[in-house]
Amino acid sequence: MSDLDAGRLSWAGLLAHWIDFARAARALPPSESAPWRSAVPAIIDLQAVTFALGDLTRLAPSERPFARDQAEHLIHRSAQTIADAWRAEPRPPAVVEVIDDARLALRASVFAGAEELVWEGPDAAVVPTLPVTGDRGTLAVMRPGTIVMRGEPVAWWVDYDEAALPAALPACARRRPPLPHQVYRQTDERGVIVRDVVAPILADPPPGQPLLVLHREQGRTLDTAVADPSAWERQQRVAWPAGVLALPVEVSDTP
Repeated sequence: MSDLDAGRLSWAGLLAHWIDFARAARALPPSESAPWRSAVPAIIDLQAVTFALGDLTRLAPSERPFARDQAEHLIHRSAQTIADAWRAEPRPPAVVEVIDDARLALRASVFAGAEELVWEGPDAAVVPTLPVTGDRGTLAVMRPGTIVMRGEPVAWWVDYDEAALPAALPACARRRPPLPHQVYRQTDERGVIVRDVVAPILADPPPGQPLLVLHREQGRTLDTAVADPSAWERQQRVAWPAGVLALPVEVSDTP
């Protein structure tokens, strides 16, 4: 049984696996022009690092920072090789897409292994004060007093000791999304709340007030000011649309 099958992986082993895969899948275009011939190894490396970063949960959390550093170096080097190959002419759109995919995968890799607690309702609820403990990982939670709708994440974390969170929110479902989400509360021109939008953390933020607040980032505790929960709840209820029990929730999963 290989290390990949057994799940005992280093970054070098993971990347080597995906380089073999990308090399087998990559074929030169019919023209086999000089830029293509010189750039193909770099393109293979970029495709491999994109796949490997998407598989980062196969590595132990302690190994992931090193893997991201190595991936960043490889992406920079490969992108420069491609730029040199097409110095005299524009790069093909497909090649630009390969570079963009690798850079997006690197940005997303800091959220490898992310988990969310999603409110399952059926009715809206007021978020209590949640326990924020420990000294590692990344954690974002809705601030106390937030009125949460069904299907919205109340908290998300990466490499965080989350044991107390599910107990504090027993009606929430625990999920592993490709990327954690932010919730944006939108109002109309009168200041009346009209909807919530749930979008991946790396998506271009839509209009609206973000409801999840980052409390810890990669083990560093942030100085996060939290408003009085009762005052915050009253502020929302004043802006709540008359006769509406639950806001419409729009969900996007496109980063």
